[in-house]
Amino acid sequence: MTRLAFLAGEPVLMSGGGDNAIKMWLCDDASARLLRERSGHSANPTLVHFYNGGSNGGVGAGRELLTAAADRSVRMFSLIQDQQSVELSQGKLESKANKTGAQLTSLKLPQVTALASSTARERQWDSVLTAHRGQPFACTWNYV
Repeated sequence: MTRLAFLAGEPVLMSGGGDNAIKMWLCDDASARLLRERSGHSANPTLVHFYNGGSNGGVGAGRELLTAAADRSVRMFSLIQDQQSVELSQGKLESKANKTGAQLTSLKLPQVTALASSTARERQWDSVLTAHRGQPFACTWNYV
């Protein structure tokens, strides 16, 4: 599935598609040129959310994208420096799978159905909240 969205008040188009990448395009004349591309999910991103004040402004607003995908992972993508992009960890699942003989995918949380974030007091509290398919509880994540 392909999704397209313009950034409010900007000549910038965000796209996501079957290549599991999020791309930022500059549409400043009759054409569009690729500004940045971020990838890392092994399945389609299903949710994308601006982190760090994206909707309410503030310093650093809109510089990071919080994404969830059908591969049951949650990632934080920096739109400025790709080296700062990370997967929010679910723990040492590979080690646990090796010790227990379970398959790695069976140990992952179910697919994320909703996500939210807040940078208020992010150094003291977890700043990301996720809801997962079929789970009666939410999970919190620390991203600092």
